[in-house]
Amino acid sequence: RKLLNAINRCIDVVMIEKKLEYQMKYIQSLIDANKNLLFVTDSSGNVNLVNSSFLKFSGFDSLAELKKDFNILNSRIYFQDKSLN
Repeated sequence: RKLLNAINRCIDVVMIEKKLEYQMKYIQSLIDANKNLLFVTDSSGNVNLVNSSFLKFSGFDSLAELKKDFNILNSRIYFQDKSLN
């Protein structure tokens, strides 16, 4: 009985992980559909999510690469709205 309960909990965890993975892929596809530069940071300035336009602009190939050595609050990158010129 305990083994069966443990197996059921494992199955539940795997199903939840699959749902989260699907939701993250869906969210990423929505973000990538936007041509503007989009990024999400935590309160420490660590980038947690970017769109493909941001990666292309910044020269990074992936979010993992960007996360290695980039903190938006400590960066010297300044974004300027060219429509204001």
